[in-house]
Amino acid sequence: MSSELNLRTEKTIDNVPISELHSEEKVKQILQEEEKIRLDHWYDSFVKLVHWYPKNIYPDKKERKFLFKLDSIILVYICASYFTKALDKSNIQYSYVSGMREDIHFTGDDLSYVKSLYSAGYIVSMCIGTMLVTQKWARYLLPSFELIWGVLTFCGAAAKKADHIFAIRFLIGFCEGIAFPSSVFILSTCIFKVSMA
Repeated sequence: MSSELNLRTEKTIDNVPISELHSEEKVKQILQEEEKIRLDHWYDSFVKLVHWYPKNIYPDKKERKFLFKLDSIILVYICASYFTKALDKSNIQYSYVSGMREDIHFTGDDLSYVKSLYSAGYIVSMCIGTMLVTQKWARYLLPSFELIWGVLTFCGAAAKKADHIFAIRFLIGFCEGIAFPSSVFILSTCIFKVSMA
């Protein structure tokens, strides 16, 4: 009974009883084993991160290469698109503070009107974009609106009145709102069909 009690209450380090740790060599050995496990986990995580298409799931080398190219192109395009749009959204506030207010003669709540008109265009186009993205000609939808969005963004630099900024920001929001449903549609249908083929 007392030996059972001693076993239960004996202190351990990583499930090794302290009584067994008599020498420094055993401690070094345990630390080396833990370090090896840590390195194995790091390596496995890195391989899983980089190696998207394992050979046991995709045995054909051409298919793996094609899927990697497809995923790379689509993901880079969508990430770049979202990055530039987020940059554009935040730049209107920085522009306002750094001189646009005086150059375009903003008064009162004009900045909040600009943001509201942008959001209104974004919301309207998301509804329309969701319906249009399923059409046969939808492959031209996203690139066309991305191109128009870029042109309108550059046109914002040429605006001389607050009314011009109001109109341009509404149209920028309209062109930008199509990108979200189109991107989600591409990611959820195109890649799924290719992976299932």
